[in-house]
Amino acid sequence: MLPKLNFRAKLPVLSVVRRDVENQAPPPPKPPKPKQLTHLPKMPKLPPIQPHWLAFPAIFVLIVCLRVWLHVSEVHTIQSLTCTRSKREVRCLGKAYGTFVVDVPSDCDSVYEIDGVPFSAAMHGGVFRVPAKHMVIKDVFGECSVQAYLDSTPTAISMPFTWITTAQHKKFTIHVDDQMVVESAVASLFPSVRRGVWIAYTFDFTEDIAAIRVSGDGSDVIYTYAAR
Repeated sequence: MLPKLNFRAKLPVLSVVRRDVENQAPPPPKPPKPKQLTHLPKMPKLPPIQPHWLAFPAIFVLIVCLRVWLHVSEVHTIQSLTCTRSKREVRCLGKAYGTFVVDVPSDCDSVYEIDGVPFSAAMHGGVFRVPAKHMVIKDVFGECSVQAYLDSTPTAISMPFTWITTAQHKKFTIHVDDQMVVESAVASLFPSVRRGVWIAYTFDFTEDIAAIRVSGDGSDVIYTYAAR
């Protein structure tokens, strides 16, 4: 008897590796491909701006207005002021500029100071004219009606050292800092101007000095004013 022939070849045994599929993390997703930018259409170039014909009339009107404003600002003006009186002082309202002009009646001789300037230096042509600053008038009492104005033309004050007091004082002593420069000099030695009960005395120093003290032999008040 012939033996049985087996033509089936034996398959090799493959080793199977078991993986934990459930616990295995899925692979990261692939990044999307960048989109290709589409080319923007080219914007047409704007034509250069041309001056509009309406600009010329506007420039002409601007020049005319500027010339009118300059002309008005140069015009000489005098403005009447509204003033109030309190405690023997008259204060005037308004924007201080130019010259403060005050018309005081001749019978109102109590006024001794115009806006910080003694009456002897402020009097010009029958009226008081001083640079406008605070626009205050001293000393006003009784039936004294003053008229005040603002003159657009500026003015300047030039005066020596001045003091104002009454005739009660017959002699004066002057100190500069701690130094006595005038000792018991009689009042007649100093140039003076009288207005009512007030007398304005002057004394020239060789240089501008601020710290000056004047004393007299009386008890009336003495007002001092630095040189300008």
